[in-house]
Amino acid sequence: MVTGDQKIALLSDADIFILPSYTENFGIAVVEALAMGTPVIISNKVNIWREIRDADAGIVVSCNVEEITKACLDLLKDDTRRNAMGANGRKLVEKCFVIEKTAKMLEKHFMQLINSNKSHKNKPSDATQKMPSATSI
Repeated sequence: MVTGDQKIALLSDADIFILPSYTENFGIAVVEALAMGTPVIISNKVNIWREIRDADAGIVVSCNVEEITKACLDLLKDDTRRNAMGANGRKLVEKCFVIEKTAKMLEKHFMQLINSNKSHKNKPSDATQKMPSATSI
């Protein structure tokens, strides 16, 4: 397992980070790569794919060898695009995934849930109510 300074060095030195997972709840390793300014190639089964696509921080592919290979070759051939995606990824992390912002958003949602629970304490629970989505947090 790679950790600490060695992980930071490897992610910083990498030209691209690839995670062609069949299922991934979030993809913390993807955010770590983005924080180092490394563009990513991820599958559309990694649940941060929409943010990557919208920020133009990498390439989103299906779990298909041909698509993954093409994405790798395209990014490796195009320094300008790769560098731009790396910079976009870094901005995405600074905007959405720094601990202070994430903690404040979570605290806000937890307080809403607590206050909602207090006002509904004596009422039957509504099983149809939904939790906030990950992107709204």
